[in-house]
Amino acid sequence: MKAGFKLVLLSGVAVALFGCSKGPDKTLSTDLAYSYLSGMVPGIEKSEISILKTFEKEGNIVVTVQAGGMLCDMPTIKGKDGWMARGINCNGQFETPEKAAERRKRVMVTTFAKEAEELNKKCPSIETEGVRLDKVEFDKSTMVAKYYHTYTSIKQVSLSKRDIDDQIASLHGLCTPAVQFINAGIKYNFIAVDVDGKPLYNTIITKESCEKLNKQS
Repeated sequence: MKAGFKLVLLSGVAVALFGCSKGPDKTLSTDLAYSYLSGMVPGIEKSEISILKTFEKEGNIVVTVQAGGMLCDMPTIKGKDGWMARGINCNGQFETPEKAAERRKRVMVTTFAKEAEELNKKCPSIETEGVRLDKVEFDKSTMVAKYYHTYTSIKQVSLSKRDIDDQIASLHGLCTPAVQFINAGIKYNFIAVDVDGKPLYNTIITKESCEKLNKQS
């Protein structure tokens, strides 16, 4: 058999064979590589992974993978349930640091949008005693997430400015658990009203306000 790429039809399905090497086919090789690369490159798509060749080395079938500017060798072995990867070793850089940062940002925005959508399905819901979350709105174009709260046992007239300022300050506790989203540029806009629907506060937490708070603490 001559070495090189051949296309074989099995039951009407096109299957790629790389040279004469035995090993996982292109689709499975891509899936195996993706399982590793998705942890290394957040947001990578399978379409960004190319299988270049396979070869035998030390009893393993090694798959050579290209992803962006990276070249990777992925040793595989056939177990009782089929082909498995035994790790992956990559050299090079998938993309520039600037593009990597943009990719991470896109992943964070997509993740946040899904989480906000799921949270909104549960609204209205009681977050803490006396505080109800009525709805969530997230605008990807402005990167602002609006959280509408109602304080069910408080009247505006019973709160001093100090009380409201303290409540706003407590919201900045979000800076730590939500840091990944805040660093991605997402702004949290908290809008609260009292039991009668009268406004209590309307404040925005941003990366800049979190950084300012950290410097003060």
